[in-house]
Amino acid sequence: MEFSKKEIEEFGAKLSALGGRLGFEKAPKDQYIDLEEFFLDSTRFVFAEERLARCIENWIRTYGFLISPSKIKRLIVNEKYPYDQAVLGVFLKIIALNSKQLNLKSLQIFCKKKKTLTYRSPSKVKVSEKNFDPVWLIFNIATHHFVDETQKNLLNFEFTLKQSPELKFRIESDDVTSSDYKAYLLREGKGKSLNHISKKIHAHYSNLHKFFVRFEKFGVIERLNQLP
Repeated sequence: MEFSKKEIEEFGAKLSALGGRLGFEKAPKDQYIDLEEFFLDSTRFVFAEERLARCIENWIRTYGFLISPSKIKRLIVNEKYPYDQAVLGVFLKIIALNSKQLNLKSLQIFCKKKKTLTYRSPSKVKVSEKNFDPVWLIFNIATHHFVDETQKNLLNFEFTLKQSPELKFRIESDDVTSSDYKAYLLREGKGKSLNHISKKIHAHYSNLHKFFVRFEKFGVIERLNQLP
């Protein structure tokens, strides 16, 4: 799987904005980052370079429990969003090992192991069979045993939440549409129509309208618009 330098930089910028510690310039403050799009993109970018892959894995182990399985399913089924079937399977295993809060069964049909043994970073990292990570190997991907390098690969948790409303609002609420709506309004939603926002956050218009009415009534939108 080949990626251009620009593609890696753009993905790395999103990862940095969501708490990754890689040295990439962060995505602009007025750019909304959809967590489910990012999650599916990550299944492909683990093959881009090893340092990126290690950071992604630490991020998945830390924040993966925040994803919405139903939204992931909509992206795959309705929007044909690109992803790697084997890595999706690995990510679901990782999330299940670290959090029992999510029901991930609905996504298992979209996972499929590689037909042949595939090295996560074949050109840069040679892994002996005795050192294969067992979780990745389930889906026929060879990489080193996972080593917890959270402090090396991820920014401080409190700092990350201050800079990432996408993560902050998801942690504070179980409602995905409400959380994403607030994050989008804070990032780039001023003056945007509900129809536009519903497409950007992959939400049903009727659900979004419900929150629009509620937020307007209690001044939530006005307060978000006043934040720097």
